[in-house]
Amino acid sequence: MLLLIGGGIWAGIALLNSPGSKTPKAGPVLPYGDEAGLTRELKPGDCVSASWPEERFKDPPELKIVDCKTYPDGQVLDVNATTSLDDARSNGQGICRGLLRDTTSKMADVQSFALVPSEAGWDNGVRNTACLLFGKTVGVYGPVGSYRHYGDELYLENSSIGDCLDTKKLEKHDYTPLFLVDCNKPHEQQVLGYVEAPKGMTFDESWDAMYGLCVRQFGSYISPTRDLFAWTDTEDYWNLGFRFVMCGLVASDEGQKLPPGSAVRTPDN
Repeated sequence: MLLLIGGGIWAGIALLNSPGSKTPKAGPVLPYGDEAGLTRELKPGDCVSASWPEERFKDPPELKIVDCKTYPDGQVLDVNATTSLDDARSNGQGICRGLLRDTTSKMADVQSFALVPSEAGWDNGVRNTACLLFGKTVGVYGPVGSYRHYGDELYLENSSIGDCLDTKKLEKHDYTPLFLVDCNKPHEQQVLGYVEAPKGMTFDESWDAMYGLCVRQFGSYISPTRDLFAWTDTEDYWNLGFRFVMCGLVASDEGQKLPPGSAVRTPDN
């Protein structure tokens, strides 16, 4: 009897370790769960592409970390450490909204989103909720806020109130790109703010109307030496719902630059 039992145990061990057997392997811990699909923790400055579920900003999108120069959908601007996973789940959205409020208020059409650690991520040491900024209707198209640098090409989607800009006509381009420059030096333009076009306005109609939209909101900036410029994005973006016009300040005389300094008025001035 003992011999038979021993033989049975030995046979079981031999079967488990035989070349044809398959031992289950644990997959990598997904710090934010299956929905996000990321395999590493996010850090400030990371840019991401996002595939949203049917309702944006309700549940986490599927995310991939991408180069910020490849027209990302969003960017991590901050992280917030919490004392418990329940705290992160309950308060993460509000905390991120507060942390990113200053940046959000200066851009045309963006929204914060808190990506909370999954239970498995928390158990494996992920304590930070990632605070991301996404475009509400289209991507942010490039790095945001302090992650931009002088000389970077700028787009309406990742521009901010107060940005100073120069233009540069490039060969093989059917548009004139904008570049971020130092406001403490002479510059061609400065962003004053954004106006959302009225519902029902078509893209073609916007070209005739957008200067008037800017004058209605920022006309007090016009003077004998200052005028406004108005700019919107492509028809494809317009049809997707991004119907914002950038309004900015330029010198009245073509070819002249604005002097150093910011012209944007704050509540104090």
